[in-house]
Amino acid sequence: MKIRQLASLNSFDIYSLRIELRKLGINVDNEDQLKLSDEKKKELGGYMTNFTAPLMKQVYGSAENRIDSFDQLVGMFYSPNKDDELRNLRLLAEKLDIKLEEVPRFLEDYADIFLSLAYFKEQLDTIVPRVMEFLEYIPLFRKNHQLRNDRQFMAACDITEPRLNNIITSITGRFENFDQHSANLWENITAERFRQVRKLIKSHHATVGGVLCGLHVKMNAWQERFGEVQDGAAIMRRSEFLMSDMRQGLQKIEEIEKSAPQLANVD
Repeated sequence: MKIRQLASLNSFDIYSLRIELRKLGINVDNEDQLKLSDEKKKELGGYMTNFTAPLMKQVYGSAENRIDSFDQLVGMFYSPNKDDELRNLRLLAEKLDIKLEEVPRFLEDYADIFLSLAYFKEQLDTIVPRVMEFLEYIPLFRKNHQLRNDRQFMAACDITEPRLNNIITSITGRFENFDQHSANLWENITAERFRQVRKLIKSHHATVGGVLCGLHVKMNAWQERFGEVQDGAAIMRRSEFLMSDMRQGLQKIEEIEKSAPQLANVD
């Protein structure tokens, strides 16, 4: 029964899996297979800068410290080097309404939630250019003499183009909202504000994962089939891809995106 439920999931990324496995009563908190590898964390270093910089500035007065991973960041807070840093850590603990020795634990929670956001943003940044490349072929299809006389195909173009655009607009808008919430978090950091931001981002894991997974499958198929093929020689085969691979399942991706939790207003 559980295997059957897992087989119906929209995405098998580690964050979506954590949520679904917990729903099935499976404890996943200590499973290394459901955590990002050290190698992947390093790959996400550039994405993490936006989340580490305000924290570094809060404690060290500057965001220039070289941080390659959140594990390194947490380690720095276990043994601050200067009196000013220790004083700032105490102020941070006071704002969060926690004990000084509990700050590293807060940082681990902070790392986990924003690593998930960095992970999904990396996927989004890979997928969006591929979707845009696909959409560039819609006008070419419409100009093709043979295709523009095919009413069924033209109708498919008229449906597919706005659907894909709406999905991309909606999911990128979600990430912009997440970015605004995470940026505002440090303007007046409190434990409650952090809980709200964490809850917001985690509530979107499953739908973000499902949409990105669906688009990833379609764009990978497009890339594998036509990545090295000249435009003119492939126009008819590309049109066949739209009618088969692209249309199939697009409604499902659209439904997942529409089912996402309502975004909260930015404070």
